[in-house]
Amino acid sequence: VVDSATLESVGVIRDLPSPRYLQPTRDGRGYVSTFTQADSSELSIVSLNGLQKTGSIRTGGWTGNMTRAAGRIWVPAVKAGWLLAVDPATDAVTDTVKLRVEVQQVVRDAEDQLWALGNGGIDDSVVPALYRIDPEDGKVTQTLSFSSKDESPGNLTLNGSRDTLYYTNQGIYRMPIQRTQLPQTPVVEAQNRSFYGLSIDPEQGDIYASDALDFVQNGEVYRFEQADGQLIHQFEGGIIPRDFVFP
Repeated sequence: VVDSATLESVGVIRDLPSPRYLQPTRDGRGYVSTFTQADSSELSIVSLNGLQKTGSIRTGGWTGNMTRAAGRIWVPAVKAGWLLAVDPATDAVTDTVKLRVEVQQVVRDAEDQLWALGNGGIDDSVVPALYRIDPEDGKVTQTLSFSSKDESPGNLTLNGSRDTLYYTNQGIYRMPIQRTQLPQTPVVEAQNRSFYGLSIDPEQGDIYASDALDFVQNGEVYRFEQADGQLIHQFEGGIIPRDFVFP
């Protein structure tokens, strides 16, 4: 845990099995997803004030990036292809939505609808798809399938106004939330880059992406124009750069 102004360490939360992402609740706690693939995998419950683990929720596999909608925390159970709804008042799973394998990200748009991206699995076992889900009843209201099992979309995110989706699929694509078909042309071409991370500056709208290269040497970070995807700036980003934080 670091100070947001100085990035100096202010404490450590221990006993978390392979922690991935943190989703705060509204009562000073948070859920931490994990990268363990055992059947005993869990979602850790932590105190953000006491900086300690206080409990866990069984998930049956590793979990991804979470979001809050309709009073519940939505958690991708990645290998199972489920989207779990957790009630933060009881720490109980109250709903499950069956999608496809390897659903790693879920986001909430400006209309309070959920979007989840399934990349088809590491073995390309199914065709990837982008789903829209109503968080009130957990119903899938739209399924947009990609054209081939060979595609591997990922890094689903939103712009600052939450009305446009972005994701990687070799290049970087964007799609207004009202659209009913997947975009065919990327806003940023891959050009021998392998985009590993993606985020949008919520104020300026610039597109930030990273390339981990060989995962051993320092990676590269790119900043692109929102309008036409032109490169603004490129710099070295350390080993395996991925997530971006905008204060």
